[in-house]
Amino acid sequence: MAVAITEKQHDASVREDVGAPRCAVLTLGCKVNQAETEEMRERFAQAGFTPVAFGEPAEVSVVNTCTVTHVADRKSRQMIRRAQLAGPHGVLVVTGCYAAVSPEEAAAVVPDALVVQRDQQADLVDIVANALQERGVPMPEPLSPEELAYAALLQPKASRTRSRVFVKVQDGCWHACAYCIVPRARGRSVSRPAIEIVERVQGLHAQGVAEVVLTGVCIGDYEDPAAGSSLTALIQRILDETDVSRVRISSINPMHFDYAFLELFAHPRICRHLHLPLQSGSPHILRRMNRRHTLEEYREIVWRAREICPELALTTDVLVGFPGETEEHFGETAAFIEEMAFADLHVFPYSIRPRTSAAHFDRHVPFALRKQRVQRLLAKVPALRQAYRERFLGSTLDVVWEEAAEGLWRGCTDNYLRVYVKSDTIAAGAISAVRLVEPHDDGVLGEVVDDAVRSVKV
Repeated sequence: MAVAITEKQHDASVREDVGAPRCAVLTLGCKVNQAETEEMRERFAQAGFTPVAFGEPAEVSVVNTCTVTHVADRKSRQMIRRAQLAGPHGVLVVTGCYAAVSPEEAAAVVPDALVVQRDQQADLVDIVANALQERGVPMPEPLSPEELAYAALLQPKASRTRSRVFVKVQDGCWHACAYCIVPRARGRSVSRPAIEIVERVQGLHAQGVAEVVLTGVCIGDYEDPAAGSSLTALIQRILDETDVSRVRISSINPMHFDYAFLELFAHPRICRHLHLPLQSGSPHILRRMNRRHTLEEYREIVWRAREICPELALTTDVLVGFPGETEEHFGETAAFIEEMAFADLHVFPYSIRPRTSAAHFDRHVPFALRKQRVQRLLAKVPALRQAYRERFLGSTLDVVWEEAAEGLWRGCTDNYLRVYVKSDTIAAGAISAVRLVEPHDDGVLGEVVDDAVRSVKV
């Protein structure tokens, strides 16, 4: 969405001239973290902070950490140190799941850092303001709506692309998958009021956002605190009460699946994409994982989803090398992946997490064998992607544009195809009808069909 800025607004909005504190925010981990970080950035912008790219000098640096694997822990520590180097005299905030599960460890990385728990994130600006005032740093004036619109144009590129925004609808988990640390990091399942979510989507649409991605730890568990209504009812309400161009669902676990949700795929604004985590194609390993769904239940969901929406992009997560996984169990997973004909899949090696039940299991798979099995599954991914995208070559699909790089604009169809075109008229967040021509990199090369690029209506 183009924003007209007057000279007066420009003079009032260039906060560097008046010494507004600079703020850099980094996200590690899942889409829920990304949604939380998006809201942190907005709060800092509304309070008058100047956004800068992470790693640049800043008076405030925020690291939203992850702890899903030991690699995520290590990356979190690395980014905390990097933030401290970029702003050695600034306020460093460590938040997120690593800070929740291992607060003492997180605090020890940089002793002067503020470790802020997730339930304090709504007050993060006030916490930072107090820390800055103790250091004698003056606070900026909050921005007016016009100034905020201009400030969005000054944001670093990674923060400025507003074609797709994650919206958290639920947090936490009631379940206890044997390998997972997330319930300890995020607590029990809590749903956000539907009215707040609808207002959030309305606000994002007013800013020109083309697509919202509803996310959470277990969004199939969603239940509106006021009305007790389900995720399906929430999505229907978003469709009825907002004009956002696209609604995408990030991920739904099979054990939480509501078949009424499938009827929504008939709506033109619902993305034809279903991410259904599998984790294992072995019945024995699924039981050891305490996943609470069977392969028969998984097949039934997929069959009914494809019956309603044949063009559906089905994607999944697979966890390889879980304790007790034999070559036979691994073969069952590989065969199930072939049977499901996924459009794409993410493959992860099992990572021992202290304070999970699987950490105490016997028959742990050697790390080298876990890595080998990961590579064997990843070798299947190119053929799966190619088989799915070739079904759409020659067809014309709407594409929401994200960014330009190396002479090509990159965007995404509702059914999760990456599309690349050469164009001088495209803008981030705009929508074009594109004819898909041939495979390219991780997606498809296309040609814009309509001469006039259609902007998101606001």
